Parts: sequence; structure tokens; C-alpha cells
Amino acid sequence: MGELNESAKNMAECISAASGIGTAVCDRDRIIATAGIPKKDLLDKPVSKQLDELMRRKKAFISSGEDTVLAAEGGLRTANAAFPISCAGDLCGMFLLIKDEDAKPGETQEHLRLGKLASDFLSRETVE
Repeated sequence: MGELNESAKNMAECISAASGIGTAVCDRDRIIATAGIPKKDLLDKPVSKQLDELMRRKKAFISSGEDTVLAAEGGLRTANAAFPISCAGDLCGMFLLIKDEDAKPGETQEHLRLGKLASDFLSRETVE
């Protein structure tokens, strides 16, 4: 996913600016892009065991309320949603929506649509 770093950074910034929430993109090993949160919180940190397990199962994660996924090993930031990014049919990372305590219920569905859009776009970027 190295060739995707710039696209991942741009997408994280665009979705964060549009939604007002923090976003992150990881490859199979580490967080490669963040926006809307301090970079030191997640950037270049190894993915958490929880996130690694989601990637192994090739599953999206959407919080049902209280459950979240720790984004990075040893970090404090959690994700309310994680959407798979595919590279030539294989999972190569995830697009994360970072938990926002101040999100209103109506905003949450819109955030999920934006997160899915971002993961779909980044998946297509790897094909070209």
C-alpha cells in the first residue's frame, strides 16, 4: 500500500474536513495517514491486535453503540467504524472513523457513508 500513501492522506483529510471527525488509514502493519486528530496520536503507530483481527477476517466494523476498536497498539484512540481497502482482491488496509463523543445521531449515518465511500475510492486507486 506504499503507493497509496498520498491518496490515503488526501482522502483522510477530505473526509475529516467534510464530516468534522477524525479519520485514519492503515495498511496491514501501521497507521499511514490521519486527519482531524493530532498526528502523534496515531500516525506511524502499529495497528492494534483488534484491528489486525478485523483485517484477517476481511470484515468491516461498525459500532453498535458502546463497542469500539482500538486503532493503534498502545494508543488511546478508538474507531467507531473501519472499512476494508482491497488491493487486487486482497485486503491491504482499512479506513477508520475515529470515535467522536460529540457526534449527533443523524450525523453518524452520514459519517458511515463517507467512510465507506473513502474505502471504496482507495480500493479503486490500487487497481489503476
